[in-house]
Amino acid sequence: MTKKKSKRLSRDQALNRVFLIARWVETVTTDAVRLKAVIKAANHTSRTAAFSETDNLTYATIMRSLRIRMVLILATLYEIPTPRSGQSVANRLNSSDTASIPLLVRLLRQKRVRSRLAVFASHLPELWGSSTAGDAAKVVTEAIDQAVAQYERLSRDPIGKAGAKKLKNYRDTVLAHSSFKAFALFTDSDTKPTSEELLILIETAEAIVASAILAIDGKGIDFGQIEERELKDALEFWSFASAPN
Repeated sequence: MTKKKSKRLSRDQALNRVFLIARWVETVTTDAVRLKAVIKAANHTSRTAAFSETDNLTYATIMRSLRIRMVLILATLYEIPTPRSGQSVANRLNSSDTASIPLLVRLLRQKRVRSRLAVFASHLPELWGSSTAGDAAKVVTEAIDQAVAQYERLSRDPIGKAGAKKLKNYRDTVLAHSSFKAFALFTDSDTKPTSEELLILIETAEAIVASAILAIDGKGIDFGQIEERELKDALEFWSFASAPN
């Protein structure tokens, strides 16, 4: 079957998608950072708490649920729509309403998007913490370069690359559907995302999204501070939850 010719997005359509996708991935990445803090606090508590056998079972169930939630979040963040029959990759991506990091980076790579965002910043340099139009435009282009570089670095990292590859298959086969393949995937360490892989994917998402949001609207996001605040609250919660009756 001959693939249909790709229909290019207009500049305004591309920019509108950049703004929409950025807002969503910022929200989802913030959720991932908070969840990471909760998991860290739970792991810390488990090393010091005197859990009973029943407590251990409950703890294990909670941790499994948190891990599943993390896999779902990351699968959403790194989603790349698969072309349908007879459809080119470009057509599929241009027609998709998926809001994910790969699609955001794809748009930010485009010269017309980069230049327009730089123009926006040059008109309101104070929002980008700059005193001149040229300085604001430079902040934008450098932030875009950082976002793209972080994404490309992930593709060269064998651990992160392996984790990203596992996410979709694990989510679709194990978590979203009842497949006879699910049990093997659920127990096989070669197909199940590891904690190290998930951590690399989270931290890469933080770096990409922080740079992208800075480029798009001049807002500085410190995911480290968000995690620190959430970790403090989570440690207090787990301390209370693990206290002897």
